[in-house]
Amino acid sequence: MRVKSTVLAGLVAGALVLFLADPSAAVADTAAGAWLADAKSGCKVWDGVPEPGESVSWDGPCKDGVTDGSGTLLWFKDGVSTGSYVGERVAGKAEGHGVYTWSSGDRYDGNWKDDVPDGKGTYTWKNGSGYQGEWRSGKKQGRAFYIWPSGDHFEGLYQDDKPVSGVYVKADGSRYAAVISGDAIGPGDRRYTTDESLAVRRVGTRVCRPGSSLLGLIDTKMVGFVEAVGDSRIQIRIADPGSLIGQNYDGVPINQNSIIWDDPDHWGPC
Repeated sequence: MRVKSTVLAGLVAGALVLFLADPSAAVADTAAGAWLADAKSGCKVWDGVPEPGESVSWDGPCKDGVTDGSGTLLWFKDGVSTGSYVGERVAGKAEGHGVYTWSSGDRYDGNWKDDVPDGKGTYTWKNGSGYQGEWRSGKKQGRAFYIWPSGDHFEGLYQDDKPVSGVYVKADGSRYAAVISGDAIGPGDRRYTTDESLAVRRVGTRVCRPGSSLLGLIDTKMVGFVEAVGDSRIQIRIADPGSLIGQNYDGVPINQNSIIWDDPDHWGPC
């Protein structure tokens, strides 16, 4: 499946994989894409993955010859519908909130910037799987949920389009440290107990956020201490950020002594 000018997405072994075209803000045609005009209105849209036989239909404002404002964009290949975009556009590209629906039934609903997902957004497959969380420049980045049709889900962190740390929650509510290998996510042997859940809600507890190894090289586990307890979140001062140093977590740069608020179920005593 493909999003014109932005994302090629597929479900591989139960995980989301994105292949991204390099966006360009240039008005002139480039090797990475080209402008495609609506045959009726002459209004142009940016097509980052041009193919023979493509056409578009735009129902919305046109400014300086390109789509600009809220409207509906339909994509066709040899006269057959391949997808639609409903939402905001700026200078010919998706910008702001928009919904792209593929002819297959897959759907992305969320924020866009420079024709790629950026900000909060949800990608849903026709089989019921879905990714809900943060995006940056077309890649999964930050806190997110990944949901499977079985009812199991993953709560954790994504970094540069890959899951790096989190909790695997089964449909019955049991919670495990997630085991991550590339894009594949599964439950580990460690199941969080009631005693552990209570411990992380006590000030002074040394806590760890489960990590994973990427290519056997990177330990992403974070270590910190509970400094305050709220109704549904705990305040943690980071003692060891692991390989997440310098990354953003819920909008906070992760470094030694960074202070974050998080769901206590994402952490365990260590």
